[in-house]
Amino acid sequence: MTFLLLMAGLGVLIVSGALLVDGASNIAQRHNVPPAIVGLTLVAFGTSLPELAINVSAVATGHPGLSIGNIIGSNLANLGLVLGVAVLIRGFNVESQIMRREIPLLLLVSAIVVVMSNDGLLRNRDMVLDTSDGIILLLLFLLFIYVNLTDILIGRADDPLLVQASTRTHVLFSRRNYIYIAAGIPGMWLGAELTVDNAVEIASDLGLSDVVVGVTILALGTSLPELVTSITAALRNQSALALGNVVGSNLVNVLFILPVTALINPLPVDRATVSDIWMALVLTTMVAIFAFTKNLRLSRWEGGVLLGVYLAYISWRYSGYLA
Repeated sequence: MTFLLLMAGLGVLIVSGALLVDGASNIAQRHNVPPAIVGLTLVAFGTSLPELAINVSAVATGHPGLSIGNIIGSNLANLGLVLGVAVLIRGFNVESQIMRREIPLLLLVSAIVVVMSNDGLLRNRDMVLDTSDGIILLLLFLLFIYVNLTDILIGRADDPLLVQASTRTHVLFSRRNYIYIAAGIPGMWLGAELTVDNAVEIASDLGLSDVVVGVTILALGTSLPELVTSITAALRNQSALALGNVVGSNLVNVLFILPVTALINPLPVDRATVSDIWMALVLTTMVAIFAFTKNLRLSRWEGGVLLGVYLAYISWRYSGYLA
């Protein structure tokens, strides 16, 4: 019953997030916000709303392990599961100049988080992501937003990612948009509360830590929007959008959701979490190597490698805690 309630909470989160994003994006377009901005916001922020809701609820109820596990686990799932499956469906050409910049940026940010998570060893104190770490990441996030807005408003109008992001937006001139927002906000809160409460109970019943539940069960659940978006984009031969969905969501997770959570409550980092953070860097490095070799193309076998590495790591993650 607890697991069913957890799945119900995730379902409410995802549906509420979709309603909130649809309502906000349609209203934005109605007020002449460029479609590319709306499309990229929908891709990056919209699919990350479940993580944000869960993290705020988790730290507010005294379970920071769920928060950091959910963030890092979601990034692992995006790179290994979501991107791996999408590339298996259809190999990707890395056409977008924006993605050629943001993949190295994600690699850099992942390395920064590795350093932040290990600075306790360097300073001989408990390892924790605290307020100063959060401020640094948020400053990087503002830079990330500024550069993207500059791309959209000033140049690169023919970039494949911007074109594909623009085509996925639509406008509904009705009061339904406000109804969507009015329903989405309390729905996100209710879904987050239901998800966190039952995730904590599952962790207690199975003898697992909050972190491992966040890395596995919660991360897989909150990555469903990215999975659906990327598979749909791959089937429509929109490789730039599928890749942008994963990279953009991971950047938002690390540069916005993680620091916001750390500002609310410092996030303790144990040795198992450090291994998760290192694994996220490994997968990001693999994506970068695959993307920038062989004529800037991600091949199906490379998607299979990403998926295989992710599944092997998650299997080890579970066995290590259940042993």
